[in-house]
Amino acid sequence: MELINRTLMEFDAPSESLAGIPSKNFIWFDFGSLRPAPTDRESKRRYEDFKWRLRYEHRDVNVFMATLNKEDFKDLLSRDENWIQMGMGSDSSDMKSVDLMNKIIQTPQVFQYGDCRRQKSSNEVYEGYLTPGYKQYWAMYPRHFIKSYSIDLRFKAEKTRLRVCVDRFPIAENNEKHCREAQEDDGEVKFTITDPCRGKSFESCPGIHVTIGLSSQAITAVSAGNDCKDVRCRSPDQIKWTLTHSGISCSGGRTVVANWTFQIICFVL
Repeated sequence: MELINRTLMEFDAPSESLAGIPSKNFIWFDFGSLRPAPTDRESKRRYEDFKWRLRYEHRDVNVFMATLNKEDFKDLLSRDENWIQMGMGSDSSDMKSVDLMNKIIQTPQVFQYGDCRRQKSSNEVYEGYLTPGYKQYWAMYPRHFIKSYSIDLRFKAEKTRLRVCVDRFPIAENNEKHCREAQEDDGEVKFTITDPCRGKSFESCPGIHVTIGLSSQAITAVSAGNDCKDVRCRSPDQIKWTLTHSGISCSGGRTVVANWTFQIICFVL
Protein backbone atom coordinates (compact mmCIF):
# COMPACT_ATOMS: atom_id res chain seq x y z
CA MET A 1 0.00 0.00 0.00
CA GLU A 2 2.89 2.36 0.69
CA LEU A 3 4.16 1.66 -2.83
CA ILE A 4 0.77 2.64 -4.26
CA ASN A 5 0.82 5.94 -2.38
CA ARG A 6 4.41 6.62 -3.43
CA THR A 7 3.54 5.91 -7.08
CA LEU A 8 0.68 8.40 -6.99
CA MET A 9 2.89 11.01 -5.33
CA GLU A 10 5.64 10.58 -7.94
CA PHE A 11 3.20 11.03 -10.80
CA ASP A 12 1.75 14.10 -9.07
CA ALA A 13 4.99 16.04 -8.71
CA PRO A 14 5.72 17.15 -12.32
CA SER A 15 2.36 18.92 -12.75
CA GLU A 16 2.36 21.30 -9.79
CA SER A 17 2.44 24.44 -11.94
CA LEU A 18 -0.23 23.41 -14.45
CA ALA A 19 -3.60 25.19 -14.41
CA GLY A 20 -5.57 22.27 -15.80
CA ILE A 21 -4.76 18.57 -15.97
CA PRO A 22 -6.59 15.49 -17.31
CA SER A 23 -8.14 12.81 -15.16
CA LYS A 24 -6.48 9.99 -13.26
CA ASN A 25 -7.91 6.51 -12.68
CA PHE A 26 -6.56 3.70 -10.50
CA ILE A 27 -7.81 0.12 -11.00
CA TRP A 28 -6.94 -2.34 -8.25
CA PHE A 29 -7.38 -6.05 -9.03
CA ASP A 30 -7.38 -8.54 -6.17
CA PHE A 31 -8.25 -12.23 -6.34
CA GLY A 32 -8.49 -13.02 -2.65
CA SER A 33 -4.94 -12.40 -1.48
CA LEU A 34 -5.52 -9.19 0.51
CA ARG A 35 -4.87 -9.70 4.18
CA PRO A 36 -7.23 -8.30 6.85
CA ALA A 37 -6.62 -4.78 8.14
CA PRO A 38 -3.69 -4.83 10.61
CA THR A 39 -4.30 -4.70 14.34
CA ASP A 40 -0.87 -3.99 15.85
CA ARG A 41 -0.30 -0.30 16.60
CA GLU A 42 2.41 0.59 14.07
CA SER A 43 0.91 -1.34 11.14
CA LYS A 44 -2.53 0.04 11.89
CA ARG A 45 -1.16 3.59 11.98
CA ARG A 46 0.44 3.13 8.57
CA TYR A 47 -2.74 1.57 7.19
CA GLU A 48 -4.87 4.48 8.45
CA ASP A 49 -2.38 6.97 6.97
CA PHE A 50 -2.57 5.23 3.58
CA LYS A 51 -6.37 5.18 3.70
CA TRP A 52 -6.50 8.91 4.56
CA ARG A 53 -4.12 9.83 1.75
CA LEU A 54 -6.02 7.74 -0.80
CA ARG A 55 -9.35 9.32 0.15
CA TYR A 56 -8.30 12.95 0.64
CA GLU A 57 -4.83 13.82 -0.67
CA HIS A 58 -5.51 11.78 -3.80
CA ARG A 59 -9.15 12.82 -4.08
CA ASP A 60 -8.59 13.51 -7.77
CA VAL A 61 -7.87 9.80 -8.32
CA ASN A 62 -10.92 7.72 -9.22
CA VAL A 63 -10.19 4.38 -7.51
CA PHE A 64 -11.86 1.21 -8.78
CA MET A 65 -11.67 -2.07 -6.88
CA ALA A 66 -12.11 -5.29 -8.91
CA THR A 67 -12.26 -7.98 -6.22
CA LEU A 68 -13.92 -11.22 -5.20
CA ASN A 69 -15.16 -9.80 -1.91
CA LYS A 70 -16.34 -6.24 -1.36
CA GLU A 71 -16.00 -6.55 2.41
CA ASP A 72 -12.19 -6.69 2.18
CA PHE A 73 -12.09 -3.27 0.53
CA LYS A 74 -14.95 -1.41 2.20
CA ASP A 75 -12.53 0.84 4.12
CA LEU A 76 -10.81 1.95 0.91
CA LEU A 77 -13.85 2.52 -1.31
CA SER A 78 -14.97 6.13 -1.48
CA ARG A 79 -18.02 5.20 -3.58
CA ASP A 80 -19.87 1.86 -3.60
CA GLU A 81 -20.37 2.05 -7.37
CA ASN A 82 -16.58 1.85 -7.85
CA TRP A 83 -16.53 -1.78 -6.72
CA ILE A 84 -16.45 -4.34 -9.54
CA GLN A 85 -17.38 -7.88 -8.53
CA MET A 86 -15.11 -10.59 -9.89
CA GLY A 87 -15.64 -14.35 -10.02
CA MET A 88 -18.73 -16.55 -10.11
CA GLY A 89 -22.13 -14.87 -10.10
CA SER A 90 -20.85 -11.57 -11.49
CA ASP A 91 -21.87 -9.90 -14.76
CA SER A 92 -20.12 -10.79 -18.01
CA SER A 93 -16.71 -9.30 -18.73
CA ASP A 94 -18.18 -7.33 -21.65
CA MET A 95 -20.76 -5.67 -19.39
CA LYS A 96 -18.09 -4.85 -16.82
CA SER A 97 -15.80 -3.38 -19.47
CA VAL A 98 -18.51 -1.08 -20.84
CA ASP A 99 -19.53 0.03 -17.33
CA LEU A 100 -15.91 0.71 -16.35
CA MET A 101 -15.27 2.61 -19.59
CA ASN A 102 -18.28 4.88 -18.99
CA LYS A 103 -17.15 5.62 -15.44
CA ILE A 104 -13.60 6.40 -16.56
CA ILE A 105 -14.91 8.80 -19.22
CA GLN A 106 -16.78 10.71 -16.50
CA THR A 107 -13.75 10.99 -14.20
CA PRO A 108 -13.20 14.75 -14.06
CA GLN A 109 -10.14 16.56 -15.25
CA VAL A 110 -8.75 18.92 -12.63
CA PHE A 111 -8.51 22.69 -12.37
CA GLN A 112 -5.80 23.86 -9.99
CA TYR A 113 -4.18 27.09 -8.89
CA GLY A 114 -0.57 26.62 -7.86
CA ASP A 115 -0.21 30.01 -6.14
CA CYS A 116 -3.14 29.44 -3.77
CA ARG A 117 -0.86 29.50 -0.70
CA ARG A 118 0.78 32.78 -1.67
CA GLN A 119 -2.15 34.85 -2.96
CA LYS A 120 -5.74 34.44 -4.02
CA SER A 121 -6.38 34.20 -7.72
CA SER A 122 -7.25 37.30 -9.73
CA ASN A 123 -8.43 36.80 -13.31
CA GLU A 124 -6.35 33.67 -13.81
CA VAL A 125 -7.12 32.05 -17.17
CA TYR A 126 -7.20 28.43 -18.31
CA GLU A 127 -7.67 27.64 -22.02
CA GLY A 128 -9.25 24.41 -23.18
CA TYR A 129 -10.64 22.85 -26.36
CA LEU A 130 -13.99 21.13 -26.75
CA THR A 131 -15.33 18.86 -29.50
CA PRO A 132 -18.93 19.77 -30.51
CA GLY A 133 -21.42 17.14 -29.36
CA TYR A 134 -19.27 16.05 -26.41
CA LYS A 135 -19.05 17.13 -22.77
CA GLN A 136 -16.03 17.64 -20.56
CA TYR A 137 -16.04 16.91 -16.83
CA TRP A 138 -13.85 19.02 -14.56
CA ALA A 139 -13.35 19.49 -10.82
CA MET A 140 -11.37 21.56 -8.33
CA TYR A 141 -10.63 20.10 -4.91
CA PRO A 142 -10.40 21.78 -1.47
CA ARG A 143 -6.61 21.72 -1.32
CA HIS A 144 -6.74 24.73 -3.68
CA PHE A 145 -9.77 26.66 -2.39
CA ILE A 146 -10.23 25.73 1.28
CA LYS A 147 -9.48 29.31 2.46
CA SER A 148 -11.61 30.99 -0.23
CA TYR A 149 -14.48 33.30 0.68
CA SER A 150 -15.92 34.20 -2.71
CA ILE A 151 -14.94 32.41 -5.92
CA ASP A 152 -15.89 33.83 -9.32
CA LEU A 153 -15.87 31.46 -12.30
CA ARG A 154 -16.38 32.85 -15.82
CA PHE A 155 -16.58 30.56 -18.84
CA LYS A 156 -16.74 31.53 -22.50
CA ALA A 157 -16.15 30.01 -25.94
CA GLU A 158 -14.92 31.61 -29.14
CA LYS A 159 -17.67 32.43 -31.66
CA THR A 160 -20.24 30.17 -30.02
CA ARG A 161 -22.24 29.56 -26.82
CA LEU A 162 -21.25 27.38 -23.89
CA ARG A 163 -23.56 25.46 -21.60
CA VAL A 164 -21.94 25.03 -18.18
CA CYS A 165 -23.13 23.23 -15.04
CA VAL A 166 -21.47 23.78 -11.64
CA ASP A 167 -22.30 21.78 -8.51
CA ARG A 168 -20.64 20.48 -5.34
CA PHE A 169 -21.33 16.89 -6.41
CA PRO A 170 -19.99 14.83 -9.35
CA ILE A 171 -21.75 14.93 -12.74
CA ALA A 172 -22.97 18.49 -12.29
CA GLU A 173 -25.50 18.36 -15.15
CA ASN A 174 -27.63 15.92 -13.15
CA ASN A 175 -29.13 18.99 -11.46
CA GLU A 176 -30.58 21.26 -14.15
CA LYS A 177 -30.88 24.14 -11.66
CA HIS A 178 -27.09 24.38 -11.63
CA CYS A 179 -26.74 24.75 -15.42
CA ARG A 180 -26.49 28.01 -17.38
CA GLU A 181 -26.06 28.92 -21.05
CA ALA A 182 -24.40 31.90 -22.70
CA GLN A 183 -26.97 34.24 -24.20
CA GLU A 184 -24.87 35.14 -27.24
CA ASP A 185 -21.81 34.00 -29.17
CA ASP A 186 -18.64 34.75 -27.17
CA GLY A 187 -20.90 35.38 -24.17
CA GLU A 188 -19.79 34.55 -20.62
CA VAL A 189 -21.38 32.05 -18.27
CA LYS A 190 -20.78 33.23 -14.69
CA PHE A 191 -20.93 31.46 -11.33
CA THR A 192 -20.12 32.77 -7.84
CA ILE A 193 -19.47 30.35 -4.98
CA THR A 194 -19.51 31.91 -1.51
CA ASP A 195 -17.72 30.35 1.50
CA PRO A 196 -17.22 26.96 -0.24
CA CYS A 197 -15.76 25.29 2.87
CA ARG A 198 -17.57 27.20 5.60
CA GLY A 199 -17.98 25.02 8.70
CA LYS A 200 -16.19 22.11 7.03
CA SER A 201 -12.76 20.52 7.35
CA PHE A 202 -10.33 19.55 4.61
CA GLU A 203 -11.84 16.06 4.69
CA SER A 204 -15.52 17.03 4.67
CA CYS A 205 -15.45 19.96 2.21
CA PRO A 206 -16.73 18.73 -1.18
CA GLY A 207 -15.09 19.59 -4.46
CA ILE A 208 -16.42 21.96 -7.11
CA HIS A 209 -17.61 19.93 -10.11
CA VAL A 210 -18.11 21.36 -13.59
CA THR A 211 -19.62 20.00 -16.81
CA ILE A 212 -18.77 21.96 -19.97
CA GLY A 213 -20.54 21.59 -23.31
CA LEU A 214 -22.13 23.64 -26.09
CA SER A 215 -25.76 24.70 -26.22
CA SER A 216 -27.89 22.59 -28.59
CA GLN A 217 -28.14 25.48 -31.08
CA ALA A 218 -24.39 26.04 -30.97
CA ILE A 219 -23.58 22.37 -31.73
CA THR A 220 -25.48 22.56 -35.03
CA ALA A 221 -23.94 25.89 -36.02
CA VAL A 222 -20.29 25.12 -35.29
CA SER A 223 -20.37 21.62 -36.78
CA ALA A 224 -21.04 23.17 -40.17
CA GLY A 225 -18.31 25.79 -40.30
CA ASN A 226 -15.64 25.62 -37.60
CA ASP A 227 -11.97 25.22 -38.50
CA CYS A 228 -9.68 25.27 -35.46
CA LYS A 229 -6.12 26.15 -36.47
CA ASP A 230 -4.54 26.37 -33.01
CA VAL A 231 -1.70 23.86 -32.58
CA ARG A 232 -3.41 22.59 -29.42
CA CYS A 233 -6.58 21.58 -31.27
CA ARG A 234 -6.92 17.82 -31.56
CA SER A 235 -9.33 18.05 -34.50
CA PRO A 236 -10.39 20.86 -36.89
CA ASP A 237 -13.89 21.13 -35.42
CA GLN A 238 -12.79 21.79 -31.83
CA ILE A 239 -13.85 24.97 -30.04
CA LYS A 240 -11.53 27.02 -27.84
CA TRP A 241 -13.00 27.88 -24.44
CA THR A 242 -11.63 29.67 -21.40
CA LEU A 243 -12.16 29.67 -17.65
CA THR A 244 -11.28 32.89 -15.83
CA HIS A 245 -11.30 32.57 -12.04
CA SER A 246 -10.81 34.93 -9.11
CA GLY A 247 -10.86 34.51 -5.33
CA ILE A 248 -9.29 31.04 -5.06
CA SER A 249 -7.09 30.66 -1.97
CA CYS A 250 -5.89 27.71 0.12
CA SER A 251 -4.35 27.04 3.51
CA GLY A 252 -0.66 26.57 4.23
CA GLY A 253 -1.07 22.83 4.74
CA ARG A 254 0.37 20.15 2.51
CA THR A 255 -0.77 20.24 -1.06
CA VAL A 256 -0.77 17.41 -3.54
CA VAL A 257 -1.46 18.17 -7.17
CA ALA A 258 -2.80 15.89 -9.87
CA ASN A 259 -0.98 14.68 -12.95
CA TRP A 260 -1.50 14.16 -16.66
CA THR A 261 -3.88 11.33 -17.41
CA PHE A 262 -2.60 7.88 -16.63
CA GLN A 263 -4.26 4.62 -15.75
CA ILE A 264 -2.74 2.16 -13.28
CA ILE A 265 -3.55 -1.54 -13.30
CA CYS A 266 -2.45 -3.07 -10.00
CA PHE A 267 -2.51 -6.82 -9.44
CA VAL A 268 -2.15 -7.82 -5.79
CA LEU A 269 -0.51 -11.21 -5.78
